[in-house]
Amino acid sequence: MLQTNYRHKYNPNEIDKKTFLANFVVRQEIFDEIFDDIKRTDFSVPSQHTVIIGQRGQGKTTLLRKLYIEIEEDKQLSQFLIPIQFAEEQYQIRSLCSLWELIAEMLEEADDVLFSNIVDIMEQHSEDKDYEFNCFDYLEKEIKKQNKKVVLLIDNIDELFGKLKEKETRRLREILLTSSTFKIIGGSTKMFENHYDYSKEFYQFFKIIKLKGLSQDETIKFLTVIANDKQKSKIVNIIKTQKGKIETLRQLIGGVPRTLVMLFDIFMDDEGNAFDDLIKVIDEATPLYKHRMDDLPPILQDIVHNIALNWDGILTKDIAKKTRLTSKEEIGRAHV
Repeated sequence: MLQTNYRHKYNPNEIDKKTFLANFVVRQEIFDEIFDDIKRTDFSVPSQHTVIIGQRGQGKTTLLRKLYIEIEEDKQLSQFLIPIQFAEEQYQIRSLCSLWELIAEMLEEADDVLFSNIVDIMEQHSEDKDYEFNCFDYLEKEIKKQNKKVVLLIDNIDELFGKLKEKETRRLREILLTSSTFKIIGGSTKMFENHYDYSKEFYQFFKIIKLKGLSQDETIKFLTVIANDKQKSKIVNIIKTQKGKIETLRQLIGGVPRTLVMLFDIFMDDEGNAFDDLIKVIDEATPLYKHRMDDLPPILQDIVHNIALNWDGILTKDIAKKTRLTSKEEIGRAHV
């Protein structure tokens, strides 16, 4: 197994900071756009909030970490702005109140001098009749005491919203519209319903930035960076002599950075043919994309399964027959 400079394919937060920054060579324009927005933000009034949309492996978590580091190291921003980066999975968040409690804990971890008692102070109110409703107010009061603002870097923000009750979602929208304490930069694998449904609380509320697959030039730059010292000369030679092979694989995997890391050994293989490469791609990428099928409702899983088994395509009536759905309308409703 080749050991590239990207050993932590699924958690870039585990890469040491120096290596991480040195390897950050793609998505620079998107980072600059978001970081410039943060620097231009007037934190005396409620902020514009942003959500980065991209499939798994497109670099959302990497962008969020880059923002975290640069905010911490910026001489002006770091004087008043505290970045808090959430882990990709936050199973302990079951309500809006638990979100504010987690932020309080993370503030203590970030600066145990300024926020040494913030969790204790909130817990003192935990038995109050209106604690859940006023939980944010307790948190904001302590942050304001220190003349600080907070940037929340929330991965999988769509999943967080999905855990909130309708009244909590309304409450969160009210807070974000009226409070200047927090600015949210979120990441999501899909466009969440709240943004496009006119009846929902967060209808067109966020600035949306969509991540696309890496271009040919970006792919070449990325491959050069992820190679370790012993692989540098070889990957440079492959880039010069086998651009067609690289472009074919890039298109096949949609230019997804994480998949490029997973398939690095294919780029480094001087032998083999296109069919062998395809088999390797399927084998390596199966764990990455299996979750897409798992996330579908059972009817859609059945439909996709039947489509996948028909190389030349399949008519709607044949799908209906194989899945025992009785009409195009039922198939359409399954898709919705």
